[in-house]
Amino acid sequence: MIDLWAGLTGNALLENFGDNRYRLYLSQQAKTISDGAMPFPIYTAVRADEHASQDWYEFTPYEIGASWMGTNTRGMYVPTWSFNRMFKNGVSTNDAPEQPLASLLGICTSGGATKIASQISFFMQGKKIVPPFDQAIDAILNSIGNQRITTAEINNFTCDMKDSQLKNVKIINLADAGGHMNIPYPPLSDKRRAADIMIMVDASFDLPVDLPRITQYAKEKGLKIPVLAHENVEKYSVSIFKDDNDPTVPLVIYMPLISDTALLASVKGKPEFAEFITLLEGFDVAKCMLDGYCHTSNFEYTKEQVLQLSGLMEFHVRANEKKIIEAIAWKVAQLEKHTALGVAID
Repeated sequence: MIDLWAGLTGNALLENFGDNRYRLYLSQQAKTISDGAMPFPIYTAVRADEHASQDWYEFTPYEIGASWMGTNTRGMYVPTWSFNRMFKNGVSTNDAPEQPLASLLGICTSGGATKIASQISFFMQGKKIVPPFDQAIDAILNSIGNQRITTAEINNFTCDMKDSQLKNVKIINLADAGGHMNIPYPPLSDKRRAADIMIMVDASFDLPVDLPRITQYAKEKGLKIPVLAHENVEKYSVSIFKDDNDPTVPLVIYMPLISDTALLASVKGKPEFAEFITLLEGFDVAKCMLDGYCHTSNFEYTKEQVLQLSGLMEFHVRANEKKIIEAIAWKVAQLEKHTALGVAID
């Protein structure tokens, strides 16, 4: 099922590459990002082995793996071009070619591999469930809610490696990480990266459900995170979370996908926002997510819809520019004060 989904995904998303759409590879993106001009991509999937915790895997143009797999603190990774080869004690036992980008996109977007509870939640978005159907759904969730219909099955590249937590496993199972949380906090929280500033753009239907999940994840992993006060946070186009006393706690800039009508009204008459007034006045993204083109099940957007939806977030960034820059400058100053790095901001 995942292979079929990957084929359909690659056929649609990589259409512009014509007959080469299945000859594109994640490792090729290393050349694109080599000079630092483009963002560093990190694709994600979640562990879907039966009865296992939903730990995250990460995919980059250089390597694929996870920080939790090994008994050491560095984790275990394999070169991207060799992912899904058969390995024994760290040595490749076959010459399988690199997995096409379409295959990896299929794994990372495999909504059908999420837990049944997540899939039911997806189909029930915006719907009011009345008795006795609510009781029937509860019974299903209690019975099989934590099971999965399918998963992506991948050869375990750490098979027989003594330091691997999965050394006795030949096949590892992966699923769409969105079934765990829709904000990809885990790969950015990795202690090897230790991000000082995190900008979280939340486009979830059920805002702000992921903030408590992030807090819980950080607690379980012993990671530092500021207090993410989530009450009423979905009413503001930007919220700043920080720790005034501990410079090792990252600054979090949280931006939910909402229609901030008060912010839009406050910039009326300013010429630099004229295009956004025309584009966004009367647009309710919450209603759009409920029964409009923004619904999760919609896979086709017109050019006008793309411009409106992306314009909403662009407007929030531009209208909150001063607040965002001040928050970043504050974090830089905090780090300068507690280190001798001499960090400067332009």
